[in-house]
Amino acid sequence: MRQLRAADVGDAAPLRLRGPGRRTSDTRASIYIRNAMLVEAAALFCGSTSSNAAAQALHRQLARYHEGAWRRHRSEEHLPAGLVGKVTEIFWHALKARDAVPAARSIRLALDAAKKRWPGGTFLANRARYVDGRSNARGR
Repeated sequence: MRQLRAADVGDAAPLRLRGPGRRTSDTRASIYIRNAMLVEAAALFCGSTSSNAAAQALHRQLARYHEGAWRRHRSEEHLPAGLVGKVTEIFWHALKARDAVPAARSIRLALDAAKKRWPGGTFLANRARYVDGRSNARGR
């Protein structure tokens, strides 16, 4: 067996080591983006329903979009004009980040985590406070 030397691997791309059962940073980032989109969809379109009811509704709607119109929209580089202002706009962004429909339980966990992170609502609901700079370093 040939020994590896530093000169042999000098120009090689760095390895992304991960153990069994561990997600890569790209996968974690895409799941985070997808969850953020679903939290915004719940805030905008589910109103003041419980996390469980909102998760069930979002899961049903997302699964229906994924099996239907998403097949046509999947190859689009930009958001199709007909989706603007609808819940399917958020679904399009969520599926672009991660092309898989999460279980209702995963959506509920994301909604509950967002309630802990943003007690006064979602970032979208509080964006004026944060964009205008009316918050301190801790986000209050």
